[in-house]
Amino acid sequence: VRKRASLRDFGTDGLLVYTYDTSVIDGTGQAWVQIPDGRPSEWGPATCPMTVCTWADRENPWLVWDPDNPDNVLIETHLDPLLRLGDSITVEGVTIELIDWGESDRVRITRK
Repeated sequence: VRKRASLRDFGTDGLLVYTYDTSVIDGTGQAWVQIPDGRPSEWGPATCPMTVCTWADRENPWLVWDPDNPDNVLIETHLDPLLRLGDSITVEGVTIELIDWGESDRVRITRK
């Protein structure tokens, strides 16, 4: 059983880190969003009990119910790639850290 928060629960502001590979010409794109450790990195459904997802209505034909837990609705999950204040990510030996935000952002970039 996975329980996920909605993006509205932790905000949509933050620093987006991605790598850009100009050698890629396969149609999947050259920019790859980097997901911080400990955050979901795949799309997929999350199961949510009706006691939590009280908006779920069994009569709604557009909802999908969890076959393993019939009282749970399956909801689409979203990735959370944003760095927020104090977060950091290391990609290929380079660490990016958001150290201040507001009217403008301060980012620390270090190579190990």
